[in-house]
Amino acid sequence: PTSGLSATDAETCVTALREISKKLGVLVLVVIHQPRREVAEMFDTLLLLTSSPGRICYLGPMSGAVAHFEACRRPLPSHMNPTDFMLDVVTPGTKVDASSELISEYNAQLWPKVEARIAKALNEPGKTTREMLQAAHSGKVRLSRYAVPFHTQFAALLKRQLRVTFRNLSAIALHVGVPLGVGVVLGTIFQGIGNHKFGVAHLQFVFILFTMLSLQSLPLMPMLVDHRIFMKYETSEKLYSELAYLITSICIMLPLSLFAAIGQTAIIYWFSGLPAPLFIPILLWTLLLFVFFDAIFQCVCAITPDSQQALLLAVPFLVVFMVFNGVIVTRATAPAFLRWIFELSPTGYAMQAVALRMSSGAGLIGQGIIDELGYEEGEDLKGVVVIASMTLVFRIIQCFALRHFNNLRR
Repeated sequence: PTSGLSATDAETCVTALREISKKLGVLVLVVIHQPRREVAEMFDTLLLLTSSPGRICYLGPMSGAVAHFEACRRPLPSHMNPTDFMLDVVTPGTKVDASSELISEYNAQLWPKVEARIAKALNEPGKTTREMLQAAHSGKVRLSRYAVPFHTQFAALLKRQLRVTFRNLSAIALHVGVPLGVGVVLGTIFQGIGNHKFGVAHLQFVFILFTMLSLQSLPLMPMLVDHRIFMKYETSEKLYSELAYLITSICIMLPLSLFAAIGQTAIIYWFSGLPAPLFIPILLWTLLLFVFFDAIFQCVCAITPDSQQALLLAVPFLVVFMVFNGVIVTRATAPAFLRWIFELSPTGYAMQAVALRMSSGAGLIGQGIIDELGYEEGEDLKGVVVIASMTLVFRIIQCFALRHFNNLRR
């Protein structure tokens, strides 16, 4: 670890390694070539090798190396660094080369002792990993793949993600500002639609509103894939669990997106001129759809290896759930073998709930439109349960995919 470092920096490096070894009770193996005296004295054990080929000349306590060399008739000259002297005498071809003699002395004096220690260690049952950990940490050991509990993982991830997110204020401004700008544009397009009688234009307005809010997380998919790749490197080292990452990402990204979605919906609704009592139902169904499609997009990003494939895989879900909404494709016009999709279509439930409220004061014309679309009363709770259940299923699949898919190959 000290190659290319100055003598001072090398001493600092070895001091840090020694502190780690003593504090954590772990073995640190260091290959070092020319240590100063102060650095050499930090080591507990010395394994000294010759060069070309590497043969053992000494294996024992660092503090006993000089005495061993004196016993082998190779005393340390006065005012000389012991490590420099030892390297000189064990390197073949130097003027003071004594490598052959030192190897013979090692084989005759030290190797029998090493061999006896090895035999003794093999015959004595050693401690298990759990017993060693308990001894090192006074019995308080967390027997898990992760060094810290889940709440500590979550707190550390949340703190880091907050710093990273709010470090780039321009990205936050775009994440929130772009939807608000789109809201102004759409609001201008549908300005004053609430002043007209209920009809097809109102359904088109609601469909466009739901579609734009549902697709709000779609442009974030490349970023989600990049974050997942970075997460894989960290979870492969068991720094934290995939579930901690998932909950952290939901806690950071979802509130920002929801804030932008609420603002966009409010702006569009203000321009439309629709009655105020309709705002809350429309807002709630909009947010429900947003949370559902956000779960789909994140699930797809967890499954696919790259952002291009993620976008391709998301298209079928968008087509099915957007088209089967009772307006573009109705129960009457849909093929019989595909009508079951209406039982699962989040957009269909949302369109139905809002259309029924809009048509409540439109008389026979409004009722005629509702009958033509095949919408039915009393399915709001069913729709909420279905959407919430599918959202939960996609989140579970996402967590499973984060753990088992796209793992690093080492």
